[in-house]
Amino acid sequence: MASSDSGPSLVPDELHPQNVDTTSTVAHRGRLWVSSLVFGLFAGLLTWVVGEMTVDWFPPELREVEVAMGNKSMLPTRETRNASEAQTGTLAAGVLGAALGLSLGAAGGCARRSARAAVAAGVLGMVLGAAAGAGATRAVLRPYFEAHKEIGDAIVPSLLVLGAIWAAVGAVAGVAVALGLGDRKRAPRALIGGIAGAWLGAAVYQFGGAVFFALDATTQLVSLSWGSRLLAQLCACLSVSTGIVLALEPAKQRTADRRAENETANAGA
Repeated sequence: MASSDSGPSLVPDELHPQNVDTTSTVAHRGRLWVSSLVFGLFAGLLTWVVGEMTVDWFPPELREVEVAMGNKSMLPTRETRNASEAQTGTLAAGVLGAALGLSLGAAGGCARRSARAAVAAGVLGMVLGAAAGAGATRAVLRPYFEAHKEIGDAIVPSLLVLGAIWAAVGAVAGVAVALGLGDRKRAPRALIGGIAGAWLGAAVYQFGGAVFFALDATTQLVSLSWGSRLLAQLCACLSVSTGIVLALEPAKQRTADRRAENETANAGA
């Protein structure tokens, strides 16, 4: 006879489907939309505030360099500027991942009106999101700096790098939402939605930044002005939130809803 013990689980008890009322695992879509967008906006603002507090934590190291006619001066070099940008970008992406994972995990729990699930999914999303953001940044640093050395501040390489970082964060946020909802079966769908939303947000930011913040180096991991940095965080968080909710809303359900609305309208007429 097979044993009923399946061993310890890495997922908190609050997020197991058997511990959730099956009638509440699929939250009302309107409630999910509101909670995801509100919490997504909160994540964007929180990330921006923390980023403004930490943006100068890693200034480039000054080294003695020859400037002209044998004169020397203490200036940052390409290597020290790259090291500074790498540290600042890694911290920023880690904060983004933590804030978005925490906020959207909590949004999933709130959408199904479960405080325990909101806390559990939020904490799990925060830890995994921070690791995903920082880890993805470290993984793309070498090709990012090589591309900038070869072709300068071009949009497409920066879009690919930023999209990859945000996609890692968006994937974790999608899973956190599904766990908060108590519906792990829809986690792959939410993961894909988070990735798609992240890439769309990265494109909007890169091309929008080139138009509205042309002098603020929006192709860097962390841009130069507070306005462009705010745009980046809002694009990341709101696009990921939207992508996740759209992915969790089945097309069949939307069709059924429209059919029901048409039937109601026809009956009223």
